[in-house]
Amino acid sequence: MAAVYRVLVVSVMCVSIPALAQSPQTAVLPKPATANALEKASAVVPRSAPHALERTDLEAFFDGIIPLQLERSDVAGATVLVMKDGKDLLRKGYGYSDVAKKKPVDPETTMFRLASISKLFTWISVMQ
Repeated sequence: MAAVYRVLVVSVMCVSIPALAQSPQTAVLPKPATANALEKASAVVPRSAPHALERTDLEAFFDGIIPLQLERSDVAGATVLVMKDGKDLLRKGYGYSDVAKKKPVDPETTMFRLASISKLFTWISVMQ
């Protein structure tokens, strides 16, 4: 009896599901813009020169993301170095070089081991 009940429920579901489906809708095409509207739109939006990369922009970006990532990844500290045209644009340390002593990372003196990533750098330099 239970098998007959299951077959009946499945049959009712198979018949009723297509009835609940939405009917296909026709796409409404947007009206083409007139030349006058295009001129007004281009006149409203001024074109500006690209913003030059500056230390304050980089510092704001990294100050927002690095502390969060250090906490999320359970990492004690990190150093960021961004160079442009052979000059340091940003050199900054985040977190601690010694967590027990609460010694902050100094980007000039704190050394981090590169671990297995050094193999990648070696391989890239060999391939060049």
